[in-house]
Amino acid sequence: MKKLIALVFALVCILSLVGCNTATQDTKANESWTFQAILVDFYDGFYLVEPLEDSYEGSVANQIEVPIKKLDPSLEPEVGDTIEITHSGVIMEVNLSRLREVYSIKVIEEAE
Repeated sequence: MKKLIALVFALVCILSLVGCNTATQDTKANESWTFQAILVDFYDGFYLVEPLEDSYEGSVANQIEVPIKKLDPSLEPEVGDTIEITHSGVIMEVNLSRLREVYSIKVIEEAE
């Protein structure tokens, strides 16, 4: 009987943790984050950027890959430009850190 009670208690704890995790993900899905970075390189559908030091993203990674599909084709920043990136807030750890979903990219300052 004690084993059954312990099993039910463990199951309730696990299910409550799963419910909390889902709520957290739903909240993040509705948020957007913005940061500024310097464009270092571009290749294979990605920009490689270095976040400015005062951003949260800069505290997570020195360089981040930013997917550029689904973005305005007339947008053509050059290496050295400072750009502003709005994204979903999810930073994936791949080879380099990579943003999961990007909503917009703006050139803030052109390289000299």
